[in-house]
Amino acid sequence: MKRILFVVAALLLAGGSALADHRILRSEDPLVVDGIPRVEFGAIVQGRSVRFFYRKQPVLLAQAVQPAACDVVEIQASNDPGGVDPDLNDVKGKLSGLKWTSYKQLARQKLTAPHKKPVSGELTNGGKVTLLYKDKLSEGKRPRLRFGVDVEDKGGTQIVSTTTTFDSGDWVLISGEADAKGAYILAIGCTAK
Repeated sequence: MKRILFVVAALLLAGGSALADHRILRSEDPLVVDGIPRVEFGAIVQGRSVRFFYRKQPVLLAQAVQPAACDVVEIQASNDPGGVDPDLNDVKGKLSGLKWTSYKQLARQKLTAPHKKPVSGELTNGGKVTLLYKDKLSEGKRPRLRFGVDVEDKGGTQIVSTTTTFDSGDWVLISGEADAKGAYILAIGCTAK
């Protein structure tokens, strides 16, 4: 129905006397597949004449987004002697800018995050982390990824809810409040093709 009204409106505008020399009208109701407009139609109004156009955009149904492989690493940071735990070599670059002198890996788990479906993992403190792979924002060797991250404590209270963007293969650090013993850090790294 909107498309019929659009065509009628374009024809009426073409007959109007106060028209600019060149006007492009576009549909506000394109055909949408998976949230992406796939067909656009509209009219080009020049004087009293109207030219309609119809343009198909490629449908990328065969190029479904593959799941992301994620590592969730729980780290205890402190000012005790000890340096960086050898198990944290892949995260070491991100930790080097922090003020703590010791980083110990508490746990590491692998999660497969399907596109637009949440996946959860249990934490050593009894809480839960939930990852939501929202989008792949670019292509290439290291595409840019957008993830939602929710963290709950052992009582089920949400203590973190954020959306972050990072390169595939990179790490994001989420830290709890520091106390006399140090700080709890959650490191999340994901790769996607």
